[in-house]
Amino acid sequence: GDIVGAQQRGDMMTLPLDRASEIYFKLSHGPRSKARIYFKPTHQGTVLHRADCLEYFEVQNFEAGTKQESLKSKPTKANTAATLYPDTIPGEFHTALAHLEKHGSLTEKFLVNTLGGDGAAARKGRRFANKIGEWVAALPFDVYIEQTAQGKEYRKK
Repeated sequence: GDIVGAQQRGDMMTLPLDRASEIYFKLSHGPRSKARIYFKPTHQGTVLHRADCLEYFEVQNFEAGTKQESLKSKPTKANTAATLYPDTIPGEFHTALAHLEKHGSLTEKFLVNTLGGDGAAARKGRRFANKIGEWVAALPFDVYIEQTAQGKEYRKK
């Protein structure tokens, strides 16, 4: 892409620490439909704070069905459904989102059951349906809603 307020040589960027820089980029040909980016220092001993972007970016030319890359580091206990998603998404919905991410679909009935199965859970399910469109930007996958004879079904793209 392009860089404003910084320098680029090959795949290395040099950014000033005392002012803002803009980086324009394109992610392409990945095994996932969305990806995060992160920055790492080139000098040993340099510490970058907030070097990981919390936002997910669309990947162009995403090929569904390609084998996902394995992570370089093994997942830790902290990487559970309760901590996998950002704080902007209430924790009560994390289990349902983890199910959707793992299995590719989530029925409205399953959602309500994970939220307690009572009238309050049904209200929470409606809140989930109203908010999922906002949350998609913070999720590692896209979601679309399909109306079925059994109710709504959330599907992973």
